[in-house]
Amino acid sequence: MTIMPSHIRFTNDKCEALYGYWRSLSKDGGMPRWADFDPLHIPRLLPNILVLEAEPDDGFLIRLAGTECVDFYGRELRGQSLDSLVTEESRQELREHMRRVLEGPSAAVTLMQSPIEGIAGIGLSYTLEAAALPMAGEDGGIHRILAALFVVEAPPSAPPIGPDAGAWHRFIQERQYIGV
Repeated sequence: MTIMPSHIRFTNDKCEALYGYWRSLSKDGGMPRWADFDPLHIPRLLPNILVLEAEPDDGFLIRLAGTECVDFYGRELRGQSLDSLVTEESRQELREHMRRVLEGPSAAVTLMQSPIEGIAGIGLSYTLEAAALPMAGEDGGIHRILAALFVVEAPPSAPPIGPDAGAWHRFIQERQYIGV
C-alpha cells in the first residue's frame, strides 16, 4: 500500500529522529544537501545507516553500511549492490521505489515483514522500518539516498538474515512517500 500523507507516521523513534535530522538539513525548504550531512550529529543512528548511490543502470551501490545493518545481514555490505539484499522477485520493485525517492524527490518510510527462513524459523519474522531520504549533491542533482533499517520487532533468539540465507524476502505492509 502506498500513501502520500502530509506527514509521515513512524513506528520506530530512531527512524523518526533520522527523518527529523534530515529535514533539519533543508535550507529554505529545499532539498537537503549531502555536504551538510554530519554523522557526528546522529551518533546513536549511525549503526542503522546505509548510504546508497545511484548507478547508471538504475541500480544502487551501497557506499556505507552501519554495524547494525552489517550484523543484520551477517556480511559486509559496503561496495555491494542494493539488489544483492533482496530476492530476485523483489529487485524491480525495490529499484522502482528508490527511483521514486530520487526522482520525486520524495522521502519514504516503509514498514515491512521479513520472514526467517529455515527449520528453526518457521512462522517467525522480523518487523522492520526502513527510511529512504534523497540528498542533493554539489551540482544540485540527486544521486544519493540516506537510508536506514531499523528492527521494530524480532523473534526471541532471532538469527541474522545472513549469507547462509542469501537474499531476504520482504513483505511491504505500508509505504509512505512525502514530496520534498
